[in-house]
Amino acid sequence: AYELRDHAQPIGLLAIGLVLATVCGVAAAGHWLLGLAWVPAFVLGAGLGPTDPVAASAIIRRLGAPARIETAVREVMPR
Repeated sequence: AYELRDHAQPIGLLAIGLVLATVCGVAAAGHWLLGLAWVPAFVLGAGLGPTDPVAASAIIRRLGAPARIETAVREVMPR
């Protein structure tokens, strides 16, 4: 519990930042590639934005984050 609390800021930034980036990326792709209006494109992005623990771990590893952050994120994410 203390380790999670000690690393709450980087975990939160990674978790929230990656989901927001995914939502915006999918929305932009839906808007420009599929011709969706912005609101439906963001709805599509919001549906696809939440990541599963395996994808989050892969991204965290690729970013070079410490292993303890990956472990903490995997413990908090629903399975």
